[in-house]
Amino acid sequence: QQQQQQQLPKVSLDRISCVLPATPTDSCGSPMFLSSCDLVCRSYPYINRIFFYKTPSFSSHTASASASDYNVRVAWLKDSLARTLAHFYPLAGRFTNDASGRLCVACNDEGVEFVEACVHDLPFHRLTATGFQYSNLFWKLARRTELLRSDYMDQPILSVQVNA
Repeated sequence: QQQQQQQLPKVSLDRISCVLPATPTDSCGSPMFLSSCDLVCRSYPYINRIFFYKTPSFSSHTASASASDYNVRVAWLKDSLARTLAHFYPLAGRFTNDASGRLCVACNDEGVEFVEACVHDLPFHRLTATGFQYSNLFWKLARRTELLRSDYMDQPILSVQVNA
């Protein structure tokens, strides 16, 4: 395991941006109170999910074509996320306390965090060949692993990260 840890690929954050809902929501500014289950779970860290998708091959293998393909995919993902947030608007809000101190989500359309990162020297075929046995690396792929959601009122409720 120590040898695997020494050979972990480097992960670098390239860009952090904010994705807003595609259209302003009707509930902009309205508080959404948390359920009893939400209140019990608020002391847990962010829930992390990592999904792996193989990038389709293209006929052109030039660096500029590859960068262009990546930028098109990222733009498409951001647009899709923005359209989704218009329907799931609490995810684009922030935790807050109402006048009585009760924890709620301010549905204020402030947006979600969109992180673009790069994993160096780890081609997809190497991940699949090892059966995705890079658990130490996976913690580096999720930006918010330590934070407790309701303890950071000014932070986005949702963070999405794309790794190239």
